[in-house]
Amino acid sequence: MKNIYISLMVLLLAGCAYTPAELQKQPPNFNATSNFTPNETAKCIARGVDDVDPAFASSVREGLKQGDYEVIARINNDAPTTAAMFLISPMNTGSKIVVHVSPSVITSKEHFVNSMTKNCMKI
Repeated sequence: MKNIYISLMVLLLAGCAYTPAELQKQPPNFNATSNFTPNETAKCIARGVDDVDPAFASSVREGLKQGDYEVIARINNDAPTTAAMFLISPMNTGSKIVVHVSPSVITSKEHFVNSMTKNCMKI
């Protein structure tokens, strides 16, 4: 059932392409924290994105500031579409995560993010 739900959402997203830069121009959907370091948090979220459904793939890259990371969740189709972006930065203990979700995600954005990030962060 979960894969059908996600796949249906993927079909609805296919027509609306957003780049990571476009998502960052919009207000974030969520602010979250993690007890893990930024690097560990990025790896955890990337695993969650890759595991949630075969239609999704993650990429991890270093952020603009030293110690920051970005995780991009893309939908694998003919023209890969950015579904969400996670900006991760260090805090005194753990990490701060700013989450941008594509406006074309038609399901509950909180459910969408939680399905990819369970055990990685707290919204």
